[in-house]
Amino acid sequence: MALLLMITVLMLALDDFKTRSVSVLELFLYGICAFLFSFVKRGGMTALYNAGANLTALGMMLLFLQIYVNIRRKQHTPILDNGIGIGDVIYLSVSSLLFTLQTYCWFIVVSCLAGLLYRLLRGDKVIPFVGVSSPVLIMMLIAQWI
Repeated sequence: MALLLMITVLMLALDDFKTRSVSVLELFLYGICAFLFSFVKRGGMTALYNAGANLTALGMMLLFLQIYVNIRRKQHTPILDNGIGIGDVIYLSVSSLLFTLQTYCWFIVVSCLAGLLYRLLRGDKVIPFVGVSSPVLIMMLIAQWI
């Protein structure tokens, strides 16, 4: 199950680097793999608790980011599709199944730092977030198993 999860994450990463978008089918497959992996690894109630806590944290982060962008630009500017892709939000939502709250927050922080590093090194304005965060996700999953 773990290998299948990693393969789907790598497929998402390659797709994001190549096309700057992620396939709905690949996201769906990732969701199924993450759901099954989480339930097998942690048990049903723990997986649901972790997902609930992590999705709450993600929602708060997106809310505060939206407030920051509105204040900074002095007008309402939707962050979805104007800064963060819907695929990125779905990817982060599905990834909430895989970690405890503390580890999930670290995953988001390290992924954002990887995205900033990517932008500094490549000079691209658009960061393929799923692509740069996928290696972070895989490394964190492997670190949890060790």
